[in-house]
Parts: sequence; structure tokens; C-alpha cells
Amino acid sequence: MEIQNVPLPEDIVQGARDARGNFATKNASYRRAVCNHLGGLQWQSINGAGNCFFAAVSTCLLANLPPDRTDHLVGEKRLRALVVEWLELQTRLDDDLAERVQVEIDAELHVRFFYFAQLKRLTLTFQVTLQCSKRGFTDRTSTTRAQYLKAVAVDGVWIQGYHWMRAVSTIAMVRVGLVIYSFDSVIYFGQGDKTIYLYKVWLFLSADHSFISFTIQTDVETHFEALVPQSLQRA
Repeated sequence: MEIQNVPLPEDIVQGARDARGNFATKNASYRRAVCNHLGGLQWQSINGAGNCFFAAVSTCLLANLPPDRTDHLVGEKRLRALVVEWLELQTRLDDDLAERVQVEIDAELHVRFFYFAQLKRLTLTFQVTLQCSKRGFTDRTSTTRAQYLKAVAVDGVWIQGYHWMRAVSTIAMVRVGLVIYSFDSVIYFGQGDKTIYLYKVWLFLSADHSFISFTIQTDVETHFEALVPQSLQRA
């Protein structure tokens, strides 16, 4: 499964760099421009309580696919279980996709925070704990794939990493487009007769846009929301 970075028009990229106002205003302006560029999408806010990725994916699937393709998929707990089951299977296979997923899971054992510059990208690696929005879950640091998969199977645990998008693309047979404020491209995972779009905010640009400042993991960094076609939105 290939990952494609499709550049956004220069006016959207430059508009994000030149935008004025507070963060909420700049984020909304960028998101609206990308939604228009992608064919009239509509932003849908997601709460999720630690399950925002699965809630956002479920929302997108319902808005894009007929009921016979979503009944067995949608729902935060159901989708999480299906995705974790698929990820666990990949740890026991040795094909190209499985090896890629294994690498990405291993990367999450030492979570990568990215610093984005205008002309270059630097990667620093830190180990952080998995966190959960539900009480009774002790934040933990996983050191093995088995520990990681057991932890992320818990309802409300925050997730991140490309392997989650790969899993959704395979299970739902859709292409997954990921829009990240204020990236200069849309990241696409997999193939399918339909494309669903997820939206998230990564770390915050400095005032002169020369680099992104570092913060520890927060819900802002792991939060996903849905971009759905206006003409296809369903409750």
C-alpha cells in the first residue's frame, strides 16, 4: 500500500502562511480552503472522548458508503476492535504491507514528533506514554508490539500513526485522505472506489513560520475530525 502526497494549490499554502488572526481563525480559513479545493467538503466536529479517530472514520464512512458497506464497520468500539485485530494480524505476516505496518508500530513504541520547517523536515524521537480519556486506565509506555496492541485495544486510548490509516483503508476498501493543518499537501493511503477525508491539527507554527515549536503529546496532536461531502452527508 503506497502513500501519496498530493500537493495543494499554492494559493492555499501561501494563504495559510499569510493568514492573520488567532489560531482558530487561521485553522478555519485553511480548512475551508482545502474543503472547497477537494470538491465541496464540509467539516464535521468530532468529540470522541479518546475515540475521535474511530468516530471520525465512522462519520466519513456513513457519509460516503451505502449501508451494506458500513453496518459491520461503524461504531467507535466496533471499529477499534476490527482495526486492532487487523494490526495484530500484520505482526504475524511477512509481506510488504505487514512489514511496513510493523515498522510503523515499532515507531510508535518510540513516538516520533516532527518539526516542520519551510525548506526541510527534521525528526526527533521521544518515548511517551499512551494516554486514555477514561478513568481507571493507567498511562503506560509500551515496549513490545504485544503490549502496544493490548493497550490501544482499550476504549478511549489515544492513537496516532500511519498504520491506523492503512488499516482503515484495507478494512473498509476506501482511500483515506489525511489533511493536516497547515501542510502543503494531502496524504493519501491505499485505494478504493471512494475516498474519505480526515482532518487534524499538528503542532503549532511559530510566529515567523520558520519552525514548529515542540510540546509534549496532547489531545490536540492526536485528535481527528471528519471532512464529509455536503451532498452525501447522512445522520
